[in-house]
Amino acid sequence: MDNALRISAVKKGEKNTKKRKKQHQIKNDENAISFQDSLERSETAKVASMLDYNDSGKPLNSMYNVAYIIRNDAKLKNKIRYNSFAQALEPKPGIHWRGTWDETITHELWSDDDTAALNVYMGTTYKVSNKSALEDMLTAVGKENSYHPVRDYLNNLEWDGTPRVETFFHKILGAEDSEVNREITKMFFKGAVARPMKPGIKFDYALTLFGDQGIGKSYIFDRLARKWFTSTVIDMGSKDSYLGNLGSWITEYAEGASSKKIDIETMKAFITAREDKVRMPYGRRFSHLKRQGVMVITTNDEKYFKDTGGNRRFPIIEVGVENIEDDYIVASLTEEYIDQIWAEAVQIYEEDPVLVFSDDIKKQVDKVVAHHTDWEISPEELKRFLKKPITKDWYRRPWESRANDMNLPDEDDSWSRPSAKVKRQYVCVADIVEEYLRKPDWKVWKNADYKNKAAFKRITEQLKQTPGVRKAAKKHGDPETKNFGVYGTHRTYFVIEDLD
Repeated sequence: MDNALRISAVKKGEKNTKKRKKQHQIKNDENAISFQDSLERSETAKVASMLDYNDSGKPLNSMYNVAYIIRNDAKLKNKIRYNSFAQALEPKPGIHWRGTWDETITHELWSDDDTAALNVYMGTTYKVSNKSALEDMLTAVGKENSYHPVRDYLNNLEWDGTPRVETFFHKILGAEDSEVNREITKMFFKGAVARPMKPGIKFDYALTLFGDQGIGKSYIFDRLARKWFTSTVIDMGSKDSYLGNLGSWITEYAEGASSKKIDIETMKAFITAREDKVRMPYGRRFSHLKRQGVMVITTNDEKYFKDTGGNRRFPIIEVGVENIEDDYIVASLTEEYIDQIWAEAVQIYEEDPVLVFSDDIKKQVDKVVAHHTDWEISPEELKRFLKKPITKDWYRRPWESRANDMNLPDEDDSWSRPSAKVKRQYVCVADIVEEYLRKPDWKVWKNADYKNKAAFKRITEQLKQTPGVRKAAKKHGDPETKNFGVYGTHRTYFVIEDLD
């Protein structure tokens, strides 16, 4: 036999061998499928044998049957769980009907599509169909298999001992490496660990990042929160904002949209709430849901705060002011790096669970926030006004005379009666309206329209936050009211202590 025939014979033999192996494999596969089908039919029959039937031998559409199938069917047992972070049901990965779905319509949480698929499966497999009972049992069975994905994530991390948290925004976004920025950063991460660990724990801050658009402010939080991030422009305090907190570890209010529509007091109340009272879609009752995440604000508006009350609740870090190290550019945030950030944050929180700034840091935060506040009056101008001396008969003099004296240059000594000048010890908002804003009648001005009333309130709040000025109070021995002559008697007034 020549070589060509030998090669042909060998190839034919190899082909036949492959054919036999393929046939054998197909037969094994068929046998495996047949065995699997047989096993599933056996298990299904076992479940079916435990159901309740009517006198005609048909399974009842009862709560018991629905519950028994969900808890014992091989394809359903322990496949439905409750996500206590998102406050929602979800199927475990691999539940059989989702294998036929297109990826674009697959939801992580349980959906109406899942309920429909489950109802069809029970109807075709066990001839049991009761959608009302199914809805109730889904919740009950799911909560028997509850878990908390964020808490589980944090608990399974192990820190390598390299500090990264305090300088995170300095190295990643070019914030100044200062004591106050380090403390604000640390407080943010501590709060973000505390909330999922202890839902509803008191945490009264919303970190605010100020910097140019496109620098990566939103991206940073998206990466940090992994798949539990929400970015929104919904107004704080609206119904949708409460629902938006569900399942969100970090909720970003992008580019400071809310502050332009609602006052700071509403924002403060929303930020400091420990739980949300909401009625879930299609729900019959209100639910009290403890907060499990934190809120952040991103803005490119340097004077972000349009009001003055309670701004300490929004500690602000300015980013993009320093060069970013090449190894810490935004695009280099790896999963491993983020894991180490959170692992260290857990360690920091466990060692120091206090979620309030120290008195010294509070003062530094106030100073930073003041710089980013759109004050009714420039803080420097207000301080200059309060430091100007007045005459002993100040509150008996006509408005024109007082207003003219207050608008003289600081070095000008050509007062009406210069020899009678004294240091101002007390001040009320009427002083500022008439003497600084040069409005001849503070009451008429205040009540002229709602804008003036709002401005009056903002000046009051600004005085409260002016260093060296304090609101009069009985605990300091101050009278409950004080007479300001032409301005009348005021219950709300301020004591000037030290403006230097």
